[in-house]
Amino acid sequence: MSPEQAIASLDRAIDAAWKEVIIRRDGEADLTIRARVRETEPREYVGMVPRDVSQVIISPTSLNGVSWPLPIVIGDLCVHDGRERKIEEVNPLDIGGQLVRIELRCVG
Repeated sequence: MSPEQAIASLDRAIDAAWKEVIIRRDGEADLTIRARVRETEPREYVGMVPRDVSQVIISPTSLNGVSWPLPIVIGDLCVHDGRERKIEEVNPLDIGGQLVRIELRCVG
């Protein structure tokens, strides 16, 4: 699969089931984009306190032309479904050196 085909496939998946996601960083304006969000099971626990974990998948298409200080980094915040969560992992995936998707692990 070429990078272009991978991005087009992801864009179709996001178009079919997207959520509005806000990426938040101290001192910066919020970045609002469309992404695919999956809640993961089971919940993680820290002591006896449950933490919800979600996977947020972003297409590079969503980031074209944004005036926001990329890249998204660990410690940024992700808001979806009215809840603010901390980004604990950022996994950019590429094919042949071209970015085709960004996967975030968000906890909170």
